[in-house]
Amino acid sequence: MRTTPILFGALTAASLLFGSSIAQATLTPTETVEVIVVTVMDILNDPMYQQPRMSDARRAALQTVIRDSVNYHEMARRSLGITWMAMSQSEQEHFSDLFVQILRDGIACRMNTYSDTQVIYLGERREGDFAEVRTLFRREKEDTVIDLRLVNQSGRWLVYDAVIDGIRLVDNYRSQFLHVIKKVAYMGLLSKIEAMTLLKKTFERTNVP
Repeated sequence: MRTTPILFGALTAASLLFGSSIAQATLTPTETVEVIVVTVMDILNDPMYQQPRMSDARRAALQTVIRDSVNYHEMARRSLGITWMAMSQSEQEHFSDLFVQILRDGIACRMNTYSDTQVIYLGERREGDFAEVRTLFRREKEDTVIDLRLVNQSGRWLVYDAVIDGIRLVDNYRSQFLHVIKKVAYMGLLSKIEAMTLLKKTFERTNVP
């Protein structure tokens, strides 16, 4: 178990996450999670991205982290369930691209509330190409337990699910998606998600006027 302050140099984190394939291959599951957390927080707290008209650039930076560290295609598939099987490959790719934006906004909004947090890495468990990293986000008033589940693909650990205070992220998305699909069908869900991605999010309201 080790404790890490939520912030350290973005350059160090980014170089570990997006650097050479050799560096990526040497990261353990816990180190991978640590780099993701720190990189996201550094983007959210970077004064450059808090300037007017920098919202799109900050979204793009966060989206890059998601695409490079999360198996979002698999998460999208699991979140849609049987609906995914009836979709064409182009439809699946389109939904996966939207799902990246859903993850981006969800992670950024949650992480934005952890600016004064210590992250405690409680340990990791591996079984073949799968791993789970247990983390505790410690705050003054409330702690949050987040277990990140990762899969090893070509020597890189990618997140494919998370359990937040006992609730699986993929299960939560699946429940929400199926609820909407039952009411307005898949195209209705697609329209709702596309509209949601355009809305200004909580983490973007820190922009200076």
